[in-house]
Amino acid sequence: LLEQLGPQASSLKAEAQVQVFYACGRLGLHRQPQTRHLAELLVEATGSMPAQHIANCLYSVARLRLCEPEHAALCKALQGRLLRSANLLPLEAQHLANILHAL
Repeated sequence: LLEQLGPQASSLKAEAQVQVFYACGRLGLHRQPQTRHLAELLVEATGSMPAQHIANCLYSVARLRLCEPEHAALCKALQGRLLRSANLLPLEAQHLANILHAL
């Protein structure tokens, strides 16, 4: 299924990219090239991600265990986004739980 997604991943909306990356994290697909490509795409989108996407991505990165440099780069970008806009992001209890679990 990931292979069929292929180059179309970059044309997906950020929400769909987050959902596919979340699924990859849940399934532990850390070595799949498409998972690494999604992580690269999501690094670029962190600046405009809502709290739910940040929480889901951090949770996914935790599940993927930072096995690849792309996952580590995404984790760093997400943490930076949280630190830069901690007072601006409306975080709900579930967001905080996912973020704390991931970190």
